[in-house]
Amino acid sequence: MPTVVFVGKRMALLAKDLPIDPHLEMGFIEKLSDFGTIGSANCCLIVCKGDDGDRSVLAQLRNFKNEYPHIPILFCTYTTEANYVISVFRVRVWDMIILPSEIASLSQKINQGAHLIRDLSGERSAIFPNNEVEAELCLCAYKQKTAKAVEFVEVNYANKIRMDELAEVCGMSRDQLARYFKKEYKCTVRDFIKHFRIEKAKQMLIESDRTIEDVAYEVGFETTSLFNRLFKQVVGESPSAYKWRTE
Repeated sequence: MPTVVFVGKRMALLAKDLPIDPHLEMGFIEKLSDFGTIGSANCCLIVCKGDDGDRSVLAQLRNFKNEYPHIPILFCTYTTEANYVISVFRVRVWDMIILPSEIASLSQKINQGAHLIRDLSGERSAIFPNNEVEAELCLCAYKQKTAKAVEFVEVNYANKIRMDELAEVCGMSRDQLARYFKKEYKCTVRDFIKHFRIEKAKQMLIESDRTIEDVAYEVGFETTSLFNRLFKQVVGESPSAYKWRTE
């Protein structure tokens, strides 16, 4: 029978109260590296937890996906920090649940994720209609494509980034990029670029003697006035006040 594997004591405790599909069994391991002890033949979904500050979880996820790329991972976290969320998706998890606000949807996500891969006979699961399964598989493919957008911004943030160019890099239309990026990262592409540039600017203001005008241009803003306005919007204070406070 297809098995949903919960990783860690906290997830095991949480699993006891979850109403999941009766066609699924539950399995439990202490950590992802223990997965080999139970075998991968019946596993249809991994459910695990991690939080910002424990970066070792990301390494474990990366190693697991390298060895078992076909098994989807549902990642649970209390962290909403943007850089951590992006890091998690970059190691190719299937989806993420933010605790405790989204705990009500955890059962639904588990039931969906558990039917993303073929069952033991090589056929699609009959528990969900085929069109729903295909839709989820399509979403997984788009997750990998939008990850390319994140990588492109990380390399090219100092230059002007055109949405047409970014969509082409990802192999999608502009509408597809906008829709699936927001679904995965909980923000628009432009908001992501803005926040990424502001984070880079904060780092430069702290670690260098560059002027505010130089920093603005080096992180990709076309004018200092725009930089000042967006910096205050995101950080809550002007660049000069931030630099003075952090010196």
